Amino acid sequence: AAWLALLPVLRRRYLRALEASLSGRAAAFAVDHEFLLDSGSRALLVRSLGSPDPTLVLHTLERLREDRSEEVLGAVRGLVRHPDAEVREEAFKHLAAAADPLSAGPAEEALGDPSPRVMAAALGALCVLQKDEAVKVVSGALEHPEKRVRAAAVAGLIRHGGVEGAVLGGAHLDALLRDPSPKARVLAAGVIEAIGPPGYRPLTRLLADEELPVRKAALRAAASVADARLVPALLEALRADPTRRQAARALKAVGDPAVPGLVALLSDPRSSRDLRMAVPRILRSIPTAGAFEALRGLPWVEDEQLRLRCLAALGRLRERANLPPRTLPEVQARLADEARWSYGLLGAWAGAEPRYGTPLLRDDVELSLRRGRRRLLRILELRYPRAELGLVLRHVESQDRGATAVETLDALLEPPLKGVVLPLFEALPREKMLEKAGPLAPVRMEPQEFILARCADPDPYTAFVALHAAGAAREAGALGTAASALGSPDALVREGAVHAVARLAAGEERRRLLEPLLADDAAGTAHAARRALEGMEEAMYSTVEKVLFLMSVPIFSKLPGEDLAPLAQAAEVETHPRGSLIVKEGDVGDALYVVLRGRVSIEKGGQALAALGPKDTFGEMA
Repeated sequence: AAWLALLPVLRRRYLRALEASLSGRAAAFAVDHEFLLDSGSRALLVRSLGSPDPTLVLHTLERLREDRSEEVLGAVRGLVRHPDAEVREEAFKHLAAAADPLSAGPAEEALGDPSPRVMAAALGALCVLQKDEAVKVVSGALEHPEKRVRAAAVAGLIRHGGVEGAVLGGAHLDALLRDPSPKARVLAAGVIEAIGPPGYRPLTRLLADEELPVRKAALRAAASVADARLVPALLEALRADPTRRQAARALKAVGDPAVPGLVALLSDPRSSRDLRMAVPRILRSIPTAGAFEALRGLPWVEDEQLRLRCLAALGRLRERANLPPRTLPEVQARLADEARWSYGLLGAWAGAEPRYGTPLLRDDVELSLRRGRRRLLRILELRYPRAELGLVLRHVESQDRGATAVETLDALLEPPLKGVVLPLFEALPREKMLEKAGPLAPVRMEPQEFILARCADPDPYTAFVALHAAGAAREAGALGTAASALGSPDALVREGAVHAVARLAAGEERRRLLEPLLADDAAGTAHAARRALEGMEEAMYSTVEKVLFLMSVPIFSKLPGEDLAPLAQAAEVETHPRGSLIVKEGDVGDALYVVLRGRVSIEKGGQALAALGPKDTFGEMA
C-alpha cells in the first residue's frame, strides 16, 4: 500500500524531470537516458511543440522522433508554418519519416519557402508521400539556383519517383558526376548522401576524385551509404589528416564490417601515431560484441596514452553492447600488468629524478602516473558499473573529494583486487607506496635507461621534455637517441633533439647534425638549430621556456605542460617600445596577450583603467 501511495509522487517527479530536461537543448543533451512516454508525458511534450522558443521545439521534436501517434503528428503538421526555418525543416523531415499522407499539400506549398533548407525538406517529404505522382512537380526544382534544393530534387526522384523519376534524376546525377567543375561533383556527393545505400557505385568514383573538397563530400555521403564494400577506401582516407574526420564518421556508420581493418591499423607499427590514436574512438562508436572482442584481443600496447584510449573504449563498448562483466581472473591479470607498469615508473623516477629532474619532466612523469591510475579505473569498467567508476574518475584527483572517491572505490572492489589497485590511489610518499607494491614491484630501471626510454617515447611531448632533460644533464649516452630524433616527423621532438644535440655534441659533429635543421619547416626547430650553431644560449623564445612561463600564468596554471606545448609552439613574442600602442578599441580581436616583462596600461578616453604587469593577460575575448 505504501508503494501504491508513492506512485503519484513519483509520477509528478518524473514529469517535472522531463519538463526540466526540455528547458534547454544543450542541457538536455547531457541526459543519457530516454524518457518512457505515457499519455501524461506525451501531452507535456505536445504542449512543448507549441512553444514560441525554437530551441525548445527542436529538442522536443528530437524526443518525439520515433512517435507516430496522431496526437504528435497533428502537432507537427502545425509546425510547417512555424516562423523559425529550422523548425519548419525538421517538421517536414518528421512528417516524411512518418509517411503522413495529410502532409503532401503543405509540402507542395512549401516549395515556395524562402529557406532553401525548408524547400529541400519539403521536396523530400513530397517524394516520399506522392512517389511517382510527384515527378512533374519535383522535376521543376532540378534547375533551382540553390544546390541544396537541386540535390534534394534529384535524390527524391531517384529514390521515390519510380521508373520515370529514376531516369530523370539519374541523368542529372550522371551529368553532375561527369561535370569538370568540382562544385558540381560536390553536389553529386550531396545527392548520393540523400539517396543512401543505393548510391554505392557512383560514390566510388567520387572517393577517388583528385579534388580534396570532392573527396570530403564523398566521405560525408559514405556515412549515409554505409556499404561494407567501401571499407578499404575509407581506411585509406583515414590515413590522411585532411580526410580523417570524415572517414571516421563513415566507418562508424559501416559498423562491424569495418572492425577488422580498424584493428589492423591499430596494430600496425607503421601506422602514424595520430592515426592509431584515432582508431579507439571510432571503435567505441561501434557498439557490438565483435568490436569489443577485437579490441580486447589486442596485445599489450606500449604507448601509455594509446593504451588508455583502448581501455576507455573497451569499457564504453561493454556498456553500450550490454555485454556481461569480465571474469575476476581476467580483470585481476590486467590490473596487475598495469599496476606493475606504474610501480616501475615510480621506482625508476625515484632513482632518475636527482639527475634529470627538470620542472617539465617532473610534470610529465606526474601526468604519466595520473594516466596510470585512470587506466586502472578503465580496466575496472570491464567488471563494474561504468557510472559508479565515472564518479571515482571525476573526483579522485580532487583535493576536496579525493578521499571520498577512494573510499567509494574501496567499497566497490572485491577483496582480491583491493591490494592491486588501492595503494596507487592512496596519498602516500613515493617510497611508502613502493613498499606496498610487494610482488608487483619490478626490478628498478637504471637512471640512464629511464631517460633513454623517455627520449624514445611514442608520445611526442614526453620525448621532447626527456630530450631537453638529457641535454640539460649532459647525458652523453643520449646523443645517439637525440641524433635519431632529429629526423622525427614531429616538430616538437625535433626541437627537443636540437637542444640535446647542442649540449651533447661538439665541433664538427654538432655542425653535421644540426645544419640540415636550419631549413626545417617548423620555425621553432630552425631557430633552435641556428642559435645552437652560433653558440648562443637558449632564448626565452624556445618552446620549453614558453611552456614554463605559461605554467606560471594564473589562467593556464592548472593545465599540464603537454596541453600548453601546442600553444607555446604557436605563440609569438612581440616587443613594444615604451609608450607604443599595442591594440586600440575597434580593432579586430584575434589574439590573447600575456605580459612577459614590463607594464601595459589599459586606457579609455585618455584615462587609465588598469595597469598590467608580468603574467597578466588581456585580449581574452578575442
